[in-house]
Amino acid sequence: MEDYFKELVEIVFAIERKDALLKQKTAELRRMALLARQGQKESQEFKQLDAKYRYPTVIDFGDEIARASEIAKKLRKEVFD
Repeated sequence: MEDYFKELVEIVFAIERKDALLKQKTAELRRMALLARQGQKESQEFKQLDAKYRYPTVIDFGDEIARASEIAKKLRKEVFD
């Protein structure tokens, strides 16, 4: 049971790291949109953000969710069987 708890904590920390990346990306994309609305598409800041986010990227939580689901299934078997 303690091993499951440790693994769940690791999963939560991984999700927290990815969530921080997602929040940072969102803030930068908002800044980029603001610069565009202000007509500053030629500014150095906009160009740097545009180069960084020109191609779509995904922050995937799938692996963490799959690991947590497996642990939940194992715990369900141990607790209810």
